[in-house]
Amino acid sequence: MKNLMIHNKEQLLALLVGTSISVAILIGINGSLSSNLAFVFPVALFVGILVCLVYKKKIIDRYGLLTNLLILLIATSFIGAAFLSLNVGFFSLFPYRILFIGIIFYMVLYGFLRNDVSIFLNKVSFKAPLLLLIIWLLYAILSLIWVDSVGSAIKGIVLLGFGIGLVFLMVYMIRSKQAFINVFYIWIFMAVFLIAIGLANHFFQIHLPISRIYLASAYQKMIPTSVFVNENDFASFLSITFFLFLAWFNQTRNLLVKAISIGLMIISLYLILVTSARANLLGIFFGSFIWFVFIARGTQKIKIIVLAFMMLGAGLAAFPEKIEKAIDPIINELSSLNVPADTSGGSVEIRLNLIKNGLYSVKETLGFGVGAGNAERFMENEGVFPTYGDYNVHNWWIETLTNYGFIIFLLYSCLYFSIVYHLYYYWRKARDKNMKMLLEAFFMGMVVFSIASLGPSSIMGLNYHWLLIGLSICLINLNMLSNTESLTRRLRN
Repeated sequence: MKNLMIHNKEQLLALLVGTSISVAILIGINGSLSSNLAFVFPVALFVGILVCLVYKKKIIDRYGLLTNLLILLIATSFIGAAFLSLNVGFFSLFPYRILFIGIIFYMVLYGFLRNDVSIFLNKVSFKAPLLLLIIWLLYAILSLIWVDSVGSAIKGIVLLGFGIGLVFLMVYMIRSKQAFINVFYIWIFMAVFLIAIGLANHFFQIHLPISRIYLASAYQKMIPTSVFVNENDFASFLSITFFLFLAWFNQTRNLLVKAISIGLMIISLYLILVTSARANLLGIFFGSFIWFVFIARGTQKIKIIVLAFMMLGAGLAAFPEKIEKAIDPIINELSSLNVPADTSGGSVEIRLNLIKNGLYSVKETLGFGVGAGNAERFMENEGVFPTYGDYNVHNWWIETLTNYGFIIFLLYSCLYFSIVYHLYYYWRKARDKNMKMLLEAFFMGMVVFSIASLGPSSIMGLNYHWLLIGLSICLINLNMLSNTESLTRRLRN
């Protein structure tokens, strides 16, 4: 009996992993995985809870209640409504939103009892972006005066409020480099989880009920969507996360970590390719160019060029047909962007006409925009250029311009470029290896977002977008505070 006892944490973890694999095999043998993929979540949750209990002192006892809730909030923000959702009218509740509402309620109550709301802005040096986001939210509420669809506007305002609230939570609650590193690895861990589901989508042709592919025709079943509604949302997430993996690879000397990060980059690129998300594929190429020019060191650039030519030459010499077969899909996807304008109903024509309708809406509303959440309604009822039944804007920049008009679009653009500039500025100054990694990751993430945001039907409800902005602002704020504290110490001495 003694031999059956678990003597240490490693044995318990091995047992948990073995149990999980056994459950997966049994489900696969029974052939019921296609209808029970959502079962993976409670199993994963159960394993996660047990791991947390095993490492209770390191994970739970180390931080306070609010910090643990924030960690859980960030983790659940990636899965959204994929596994558990409760519809309440035009609104839906799922773990992330319930946690978000609970944390906000706690913080407001805390500030009210302290009779000091300013505590939420203590140690915040990068205040301009937060002010801009507040102006954006107030403008969205003001737009209720002129919107055509109040219901759509309220939904848009709620989504905007959740997004901006998440940004404020990141800035307020992440106050140290170590806390930020923890959040970075939560992103990496959750990305691996989402990629695993994407691989299951592709190779086993199984999907979560939230996916549009769940009830799609058999020929579409290989398209991965992971925890998202459609493949463009997933591909956009992957193209941003690709460069977090790259930063992880670039700033570590651990060979195992380098191998894992390279593997994750290759898998991410493959999944983007099979989604046929051209904007995100273009984003990867654009991001790689920016990384090569602005991030890669001189010797690194030479090594990359030499290695690329050597690998390409060796590959073409040894496996010419396989190399051609691997490159063809990429060339085909990119070349498909060059579709003649007179192709009726082609995706490129539809996207161009959506942009034209968006610009037309700005003219018609005298630059004020159609109001929060009303872009899709405008495209459907008042657009002058044909979009053949597709009314989702599929362009975050044009969607923002259409909904909120020229002023908010200009302010948002200033916010975006300010974040990108400051991240690169502090990356150049950083000497700490971990800080260098974080700044590189989120600088590249923000750069790629400019193109990755052209794929999804709408970015507003995608939590990773708000998490990216919130963490970027938070990272800049940490560096500003660090510089201020260093200057203060020098002046005192």
